[in-house]
Amino acid sequence: MPRERTYTDTGYIETQWSRGGQLVCIVSSDGNTETMHQFTDHADLTPILAGMRRAQRQAYGRGE
Repeated sequence: MPRERTYTDTGYIETQWSRGGQLVCIVSSDGNTETMHQFTDHADLTPILAGMRRAQRQAYGRGE
């Protein structure tokens, strides 16, 4: 399963997905605890992505 990991000052956030399958996982860790959220339906993941885009725009503006 492909994955991308982004390290932060307190741990990491990792995105995993299944190619050709119906699974996306978001894993976060603070060094002590690891939490995984699994999405098997596109409709379940869409509100999470929309919320992240909205938070990014409001916190940092429209630029990247």
